[in-house]
Amino acid sequence: MRQCKTLFKDAVEDGAANVNPFDKIGKPNCTTTKWYYLKSDGFHKLIEATPKLREKVLYALAYTAGLRESEALALYWTDIDFDKGRVHITNRLATKEYPPFDVKDTDTRIIPLPKLTLDLLTQLQLESPDNVPFVLMDKGGCQRIRTKWEKCCKQGRPWLNRYWSNNVIRNFHRRVLWAGIEPNGKELTVHVLRKCCGQNWANTLPMNVVKEFMGHSSIETTEKFYSTVDEDHFDKATETMNYLLEKEANKLDTETTDLKMTFLDDLESNPDKRTPQIERKYI
Repeated sequence: MRQCKTLFKDAVEDGAANVNPFDKIGKPNCTTTKWYYLKSDGFHKLIEATPKLREKVLYALAYTAGLRESEALALYWTDIDFDKGRVHITNRLATKEYPPFDVKDTDTRIIPLPKLTLDLLTQLQLESPDNVPFVLMDKGGCQRIRTKWEKCCKQGRPWLNRYWSNNVIRNFHRRVLWAGIEPNGKELTVHVLRKCCGQNWANTLPMNVVKEFMGHSSIETTEKFYSTVDEDHFDKATETMNYLLEKEANKLDTETTDLKMTFLDDLESNPDKRTPQIERKYI
């Protein structure tokens, strides 16, 4: 229902339809589909099954940096700091050639990039065509954005962030199939990769840091979506307690061994010492 409403809205704006028959229909009551938590091994399978380098970079920016689809597609090469290993998400004004970009919720944020994503970006930059400022676009994609922007300007319509996308969902579903990933009825999209990134951060980082990296307007949003407890958390909780208990036990064993060695040294250097004194020192 939501998709039909959006499609007819675009058709009316483009002059292909006179009215939107779904315009007056309220939001349908439907259950929210649970999203599939893709683990790191599944992400590696996805990258290996993806033939195009630009798609690999898109998936990596979503999964390892939490970028929204429109944020990644609108990314300029100047937004990447290769020296510090960071990506800058900022608002960008429109120019005569290219449309504006408005960041959702917050004005700007800086996100660290892991080595895997930086390596893919470096490889892509070497292959990137000249005079194309966008990270994830070739000359054809760049021209499509220009055409869309010119059309919006002529019709007096505002530019929307969803105009950046082009066959992203269709291609992604193919890659998931090729990778042998089975979501088991749960939602798995490029946007879900962003959610997986948020959950991965939430597993190890303070929630206020996750909020900043994800670009949420409030920490309540972060806590609502990234407080999932799954089987891995049970295993990690057990491993943590085992580690702490074993660490303390090893510490006590070491202290006891050192203490025994001290008593033996004292006994050899002072053979006249009485055994009760040694035992009192040991205790």
